[in-house]
Amino acid sequence: MKKRSSETDSAFQPNAPLEIADSAFALETSGGAALYPYLSQVDLAHAIGLIDAGLLPRETGARLLEGLLELDAIAPETFGLEPARGDLYTNRLHALRARIGSDAAWLSAGRARREATTTAYLMCVRSGIVRCAEGLVCTLAGLVEHARDHVVTLMPDYTYLQPAHPTTWGHYLLTFASPIPRDLARLELAFRHADESPAGSGSTNGSALPLDRDRLAERLGFERVRTHTRDAMWSADGPIEILAALVTAFTNLGRLADDLLIFTTEEFGYLRLASEHTRGSVIMPQKRNPYALSYLRGLARELPGHLVSTAAHQATPSGQVDNRIHAYSHVPQTLETAARALTLLTRVIQGLQVFPDRMAERAREGLTGMTDLAEAVMRRHGLDWETAHGIVHEAVAQSRRRGTDFFAEDLNDAGTALGHPLDWTSDEVDATLAPDRLVASRTGPGGASRGSLETMLNELDRSVAEGAAWVARRRGRSAQASERLIEDARERCRST
Repeated sequence: MKKRSSETDSAFQPNAPLEIADSAFALETSGGAALYPYLSQVDLAHAIGLIDAGLLPRETGARLLEGLLELDAIAPETFGLEPARGDLYTNRLHALRARIGSDAAWLSAGRARREATTTAYLMCVRSGIVRCAEGLVCTLAGLVEHARDHVVTLMPDYTYLQPAHPTTWGHYLLTFASPIPRDLARLELAFRHADESPAGSGSTNGSALPLDRDRLAERLGFERVRTHTRDAMWSADGPIEILAALVTAFTNLGRLADDLLIFTTEEFGYLRLASEHTRGSVIMPQKRNPYALSYLRGLARELPGHLVSTAAHQATPSGQVDNRIHAYSHVPQTLETAARALTLLTRVIQGLQVFPDRMAERAREGLTGMTDLAEAVMRRHGLDWETAHGIVHEAVAQSRRRGTDFFAEDLNDAGTALGHPLDWTSDEVDATLAPDRLVASRTGPGGASRGSLETMLNELDRSVAEGAAWVARRRGRSAQASERLIEDARERCRST
């Protein structure tokens, strides 16, 4: 078998075969930059734990910490991960040995590489979850702000892309704002489960070394320890839960992107994207293609594939490495992609130009008030719903056969034809069908009236505030733990 250099079986100084380095190790190192700063903290916390447990001399511990602090100061993208040296863990160990010599060997005492990398992975995805939660909060705030500007902007609602009832653009937008607090709750739960530290697990059945797992968790900013050592090392549900939360959120937001794309067409003419969110055609000078929306729709359709792939990788016998080497790179990268997409969507919403006159015109053209007319016939004439519905249905059919506007005579003639003479005037029909009156009548919880809409907007304002506070707390706690850990390591070096 062809080798890059002389063969060795050492786990700490791998000289990987060319085909492994160019495939498996290339995959593992591809996500290394994202995990690097977190593995740096994990290594520092482990070294301090070894020192506190009395497992290595203070001078040796200080040299170990000095070398790790040097690695921590390196920008991840400039570290230069080499697949020939294996994964991120062994690349860092090689660099540490080059700095401090044989003292680097202490770093692996009482700890499997998967414990170290899994702990770093969890810290990385915690950060990614917080970024995505922040993106959802900003998207929600953008939708609420935009909807508040359009609480009385009339438009036709749609089912099957056919005019249904009259509504307002503000009420329509809250279709997509209302699920976001649920999406945030799912991300917060995923964060809670990722906020359980595996540090100090040893390998599968624990460690005989007196490492303080609670103190390790605290140093790394974890809320708690994941108790069972094998579950802490090899649980399969975490990556699935995280990506499932993203798929759910982007299914909703992908539908929004779909609708925005339809409403920005010239055939509808309700909206216009800001120019920076479009892309011109290289052959048709008049075109403003909705590129940002196309990307967002595509991502919403791509994410379920990531979820299925990640779930499939977890479907192994327990204790298998397969479910880790793919998740280490794919899950953080997907979180990063999702966070950037949420920023884009927020900007798209903020840059939308609305054409209220066009919306109102279509709301008045589409016979969107026929449900209310049938209800009025039912109540005024004491008819059952199916009979009233049938009269209005027949009246609409007559109007369409004639190819003209809907008139009171259509309603009266239909009633007579079906055995229920009616006596409606044009003014009464017009008043019943007036879109603004119909919208104003929807005063119940969740309705399209101004009062109902403002109640929902106020509730969503609270969700924005709560979500922003959650993001700030989690981000602040992680930053404080990182600062304390680095300062502790530096102080130990100074005092030795």
